[in-house]
Amino acid sequence: MIHSFKNRRPARHANTIVIALASLCIATTPTRAEEPHPVNTADPVADRHGDTFDGTKITPSEKKFDNGLTSQFIEGIRSPDGKFTRHGWTIIYFDSGHKRTKTLWRNGVPDGIRLSWYQNGQLWSRGHFTQGLEDGLWERWHENGQKLSERMMRRGAWHGVFIEWHSNGKKRNEVEFVKGLRQGPMFLYDEQGVLATKSDYVDGVEQP
Repeated sequence: MIHSFKNRRPARHANTIVIALASLCIATTPTRAEEPHPVNTADPVADRHGDTFDGTKITPSEKKFDNGLTSQFIEGIRSPDGKFTRHGWTIIYFDSGHKRTKTLWRNGVPDGIRLSWYQNGQLWSRGHFTQGLEDGLWERWHENGQKLSERMMRRGAWHGVFIEWHSNGKKRNEVEFVKGLRQGPMFLYDEQGVLATKSDYVDGVEQP
């Protein structure tokens, strides 16, 4: 059942919730929107694990843009037949030299933290993979540094409270997921943070 609140600008419908797969990111201690996120310059040497990672000898692979800056830095294992398996950091850069994504891989699958940035160096997303599946807290930020969203994942499925905020810091929506399905009330707010609509879900189905 959807409850409308008159004389207030409606927020977007539930189906417009952005499910951002950005492919991968792991949460350490949650970072607040007001905390500064430093610009990340291309410095693959600082991110290298050395000669080994998890006790395994690794071989780094590096590609460059035409301007000479690093475009990709990938740690991995090269087998005797020449096959390369990602194991360690995979870092992708903008051609400006700022990091774009940084992901920890183990034995060919994402398994650890993943970070993504905007071109200006502002952190865009942070999350965690467990054996290739999104797991734990995933966070995103607007380009101006305000928190954009928080969601909990359990082995690849949305599980827990999902919250989004407008770029001005006001809450945009809030809903809980259980094993990948919306469960219970979903609240949508306008840009002033005023409740605009409320709908109810049972096992992912919106109730009349």
